[in-house]
Amino acid sequence: LGTGAVATAAPVTTWAVPDAPSLTSVTSGDSQLSVEFFPGATGGATITDYKYALSTNGGGTWSSYTSAGSTTSPISISGLLDGTTYLVKVRAVNTAGDGAESNSLSAATWGIPGAPSITSVVAGKQKLTVTYSAATANGSPVTGYEYSIDGGSTWTSAGASPFDITGLANA
Repeated sequence: LGTGAVATAAPVTTWAVPDAPSLTSVTSGDSQLSVEFFPGATGGATITDYKYALSTNGGGTWSSYTSAGSTTSPISISGLLDGTTYLVKVRAVNTAGDGAESNSLSAATWGIPGAPSITSVVAGKQKLTVTYSAATANGSPVTGYEYSIDGGSTWTSAGASPFDITGLANA
């Protein structure tokens, strides 16, 4: 500055990390979870991402935080194991960094059921009696069983084990 010049201070903008979001629900899906939350205060800067961490042992250990690739609720977490209960927590990210952790909520993922095991087939007069053991549910209740006698072209409701397939021709 030259003689007689007056220095002026430019305003400095400072930001704080965001406050913790508040989780409101976790909805189960096929190998995925949908996490809804209310965002916390932004810390004065735009939220640039949300990150999540997961625990499969009731919070004993947690995964590293992973980017959700989203700046709004809900976030979707995919690629999870079927039939597994996950505890989830979320944090917001802005220019100042990662914010405080949210509360945690849990939900179990689900997937298609496993195959039942046929334990016996007994021939009778124009019928077969089929006994099977239940399929693995994979997180969602099994609601029924079906069988096919034409190589999978058509399927018929099986009912509880054991069940009869009737109307067959004798050999």
